[in-house]
Amino acid sequence: MDQNRGLFSLSIEPLTKSYLVDIARWARFLSLFGMVGITLMLVSGIAYSIWLNTFFTSMQDRGISSAFGNAVGIGAAVSVVVAAALVFFPLMYMYRFATRMRKALAANDQHSLNIAFLNLKIYFRYIGIITILIIVFFAMWLVLFGIGTVM
Repeated sequence: MDQNRGLFSLSIEPLTKSYLVDIARWARFLSLFGMVGITLMLVSGIAYSIWLNTFFTSMQDRGISSAFGNAVGIGAAVSVVVAAALVFFPLMYMYRFATRMRKALAANDQHSLNIAFLNLKIYFRYIGIITILIIVFFAMWLVLFGIGTVM
């Protein structure tokens, strides 16, 4: 075996191709299942925000203003939509990866293979950035919580 083979002389062997087909199949399944989950999350979130609005509106006789109920309902709806948007984009890139990979492997199309891996790269970059943001917000929360308990 030649140890000095360059990166550009790589090839996809039949075993690797079968692994990639299986990866694309699972990526497609997970992305479609995630899209269904996002749809259910949106529907239930909007229903919950409507319920919150009507709940707080019915509490007017106890001194809670209807404006507060509207604000809570709108806040819940906006939170659900933002969360759904954050989850939608990585699922979209995973789906694009899966469809392009299946197309590339079926037709031995190098361009589709490159686009498939580009979508996989974007997927992992997006997940990495979201993970970093979550860690930063969690660290900020710990610092603020720590300062709050000391005072």
